[in-house]
Amino acid sequence: MRKILGFILVSLSLLCAQSIIWEKTIPLEELSTYYISDLNASKNGEIYIGIQDNPLKGSKWWYGDSKVLGLDLKGNVILDRNYGTVFDYGFKSLAADSSGVYISGDRYNTSYDPTKANLYSLDKSGNLCDSMIIQSSWAAYGSRKIKSVNENCILHHYFISEGWPDKCYNHYIAECDSMLNIVKIYDYTHEYLPDSIIMIYDLFESGFLPIESSFRDFIKSDSGMLASGYIGGWASRFQFSFLRFLDNEQNVVWEKYYPYYDSEIFPDGRMMWFDNFCADKSSSFFLARLWCDSDMDHQLDEAESFLTKIDYATGEIIWIIDYPSNFDLQIFNLVDDNFLIRTGTKVAKVQSTEFGLDTIWETDFENTGMIAAVDGGYVSVLSTGSELDVFRYYETTGIEDTSIPASTELLQNYPNPFNPSTEISYSLQHEAQVTLSVFSTRGELVRTLLNEKVQAGNHTVSFNGEGLNSGIYFYRLSVNDKVVASKKMILLK
Repeated sequence: MRKILGFILVSLSLLCAQSIIWEKTIPLEELSTYYISDLNASKNGEIYIGIQDNPLKGSKWWYGDSKVLGLDLKGNVILDRNYGTVFDYGFKSLAADSSGVYISGDRYNTSYDPTKANLYSLDKSGNLCDSMIIQSSWAAYGSRKIKSVNENCILHHYFISEGWPDKCYNHYIAECDSMLNIVKIYDYTHEYLPDSIIMIYDLFESGFLPIESSFRDFIKSDSGMLASGYIGGWASRFQFSFLRFLDNEQNVVWEKYYPYYDSEIFPDGRMMWFDNFCADKSSSFFLARLWCDSDMDHQLDEAESFLTKIDYATGEIIWIIDYPSNFDLQIFNLVDDNFLIRTGTKVAKVQSTEFGLDTIWETDFENTGMIAAVDGGYVSVLSTGSELDVFRYYETTGIEDTSIPASTELLQNYPNPFNPSTEISYSLQHEAQVTLSVFSTRGELVRTLLNEKVQAGNHTVSFNGEGLNSGIYFYRLSVNDKVVASKKMILLK
């Protein structure tokens, strides 16, 4: 196992400017005491905010209305729906993709534990459509987290709690299609623990059943499901944090168990768990936050938070670095395979290296709250009493126009006629794969000027016709493999 304790290498780019391109306040007068349960952005740039009202603040057992707000990339409200007490035991999670919006939470029944785990899809108007409701008359079910992998793959983490005194939480991840039909279920119950761990409990705990007392996070790749948590509950002397990767047939590809006292990784031991998973595009590695409870008070302090890079294929730790944060840390993977990391009011764009992280830019706005990554930056949502403070940050280089165009458009080159160089400009409404090509009058490809992912904005590309004959040429703009427009230009020598 390779472990490198290091520091974050900082290389702030002087070309990157901080630009809040819009900010707005959204009142929530119909809710009394609320909190933001989740925030998510779809691939087409729509932002959705899950809000939970809690009129009995401080009460663990009862919640009020659940609300979903939707915004477009310009901050216009596109959805504002109150779903009443559909999740009267807690609005847990929200996910969005090009196929729709999904919300999950729990329904209260007759005891202090939720008995129903609920997952719903919303149509374009925000109406509740398809649902997946998991319930039982003998055990309590609870929803925890949903994630959208793509437009036809929704993941729903839920648990089953099998009552006292041997209370045991068994965790499952249901993979669903866009209609919430279950495709498969990944089983992360205690029954699948390795013999070496079971033997410890048999020898030292008199056969006490090891409890999956905390399931922390999960992430899906083409080859399977990775999850983390820890085992060993309130009555156990032995606790282990774990990482377990199952292939698509539920076979264990690899699993790692770390005892609470792990002097190999931390001299002070007290290793708790991994969470906040975020993988690179090729799923060769993933970043995760690691909590080391050095003072053994079971409270996450900033100095106890670390970031780690782990090999996806083997589970081996590549490096561990200090990264002070509380429970509000967030990590996002960007199109260029860099990452966004939020801790408190600070948001940093970083690049993973062999030994740690290089910081590309960092923002620190006092009204930064929970964020979601969007084209060219992020959207932040902060609760400020009876209203939400929402803003969009857009990364700029100081060279390109920072405004977001209302449409995607190809402009006439300038100068025209030209000899030998000209400039071709275009506007892009959303981040996309862009191809800009030049053709002869016979339709032959002369040159490909651009073929890459491009951020939303106004852009200019130079074309040099040196070596070409005088005459008429055509240039064509394609976005996501669809032709947007073609225009004519004249090379006159």
